[in-house]
Amino acid sequence: MTVCISAICNSKKAVVLASDGMITSNMPPIQFETVTKKMTALSDTCIALTAGDALAYAELFDRAKLEISKENKNEINNIVDEIKKSYIFLRRRAIQERILNPRAFDDFNSFYEKQQTLLANVALTIQKQIDQFNYMLDILICGVSNGEAHIYAIINPGTSICYDNLGFSVIGIGYIHAINTLIARECHPQKNLEEVFLIVYEAKKRAESAPGVGSKVTDLSIITQEGIIQFPREQINKVDEIYKMWIEHKTEWKDELGKLIEKVSKEQGENN
Repeated sequence: MTVCISAICNSKKAVVLASDGMITSNMPPIQFETVTKKMTALSDTCIALTAGDALAYAELFDRAKLEISKENKNEINNIVDEIKKSYIFLRRRAIQERILNPRAFDDFNSFYEKQQTLLANVALTIQKQIDQFNYMLDILICGVSNGEAHIYAIINPGTSICYDNLGFSVIGIGYIHAINTLIARECHPQKNLEEVFLIVYEAKKRAESAPGVGSKVTDLSIITQEGIIQFPREQINKVDEIYKMWIEHKTEWKDELGKLIEKVSKEQGENN
């Protein structure tokens, strides 16, 4: 379920992010919209967004952030590496607990040691379940390092994909609606921040047509080399007003959005 959107802009100097507030869990099977944001800051200039099992990412990020802070690895490529390591570790643990332990295997080594003594079809069935096990978690990692914006996706079984050249990426069930909007609006890294901000907002609104994407909450953030600007939810109505001005080709939309971004940035700085 859900939708998480990211797009590079401003000549590759910034990233705009959007997500809904839909929370989904498989164990227990629940789905609801929440006040909890789905954007997790991993450093001063890096945010992770998640789609899939809401219970799967908390421990993963805690483990990764511990390693990142230990080694002071704040560059986005190092953050991606730590997230991948944690993803692979926790996926293997889940396989052990859900597939191997119920069959009396202590761990992977125990299974492989006893594999030769099992009936062929039993061994193949277990191996197939291991290979096809889906951790049910997709992650977008977005940030700015050394003045350049980056987007990575990490998907099952712990593989990373870099979207820097494409300039945008989407995860979640609202993928098709959002990605079609980004393509139709010719979103690319050279476009200015204000226009990409509204394209990403529109992509989120379009994605709400997909079943399982939340419509009550929209979270928006901007990442630059200077840091993260997180839009308060009470400002989303103002964003919507500016979006309508943009749709209607009213010339003042850009100035209004620029003022709003500056205001939010200033207020956030004062609160911090």
